[in-house]
Amino acid sequence: YTLGVLSNGNSYPETLGVEKYFQFVILAQDIGIEKPDPGIFHLAVEKAGCLPDEFLYVGDSQTDDILGSRRAGVKVAWFNRTNAQLRPEIPCPDYEISGLSMLMEILK
Repeated sequence: YTLGVLSNGNSYPETLGVEKYFQFVILAQDIGIEKPDPGIFHLAVEKAGCLPDEFLYVGDSQTDDILGSRRAGVKVAWFNRTNAQLRPEIPCPDYEISGLSMLMEILK
């Protein structure tokens, strides 16, 4: 799998010592597009070198991540650490996970 970072935040993977795990990094402040704008997700699909239906985005924000992914036409796994309720105006994610280890079941 190709792993990437797509973030509206300003934490660079190298400052956390995890850059070796990711093939690409897209930070909103570097490109001038923020989630939930579909354009930032389209760029991630391009950087990943795959088709939109082969792409899985994992994120914890209902608006930025679920809504943004849906608008871009890519699958999304909602990382719901706090067992929050999905707000009525947010479309259902493809998957809901409470821990990253749950991705193994989705990806096999």
